[in-house]
Amino acid sequence: MAAMRTFCLSAAVGLLAACTTPQDAYVVFQRTQRQECLKLPDLAERSRCEKAADLPYARYKAEAEAAKRPQ
Repeated sequence: MAAMRTFCLSAAVGLLAACTTPQDAYVVFQRTQRQECLKLPDLAERSRCEKAADLPYARYKAEAEAAKRPQ
């Protein structure tokens, strides 16, 4: 089981490394997150998860930048 986790982690790192821009990496992350959302048995929880996964890159970037600024 640990070998499988290591392989999956290595594959994910490899996919992200192959991306040419931060936006490409975000798209890969979004796709993975949506797949994880589909595994949730509770419909309301799945809906919240999918909504969070659909955050556009521009908004994600703006929120990330805002979080870095001192309060």
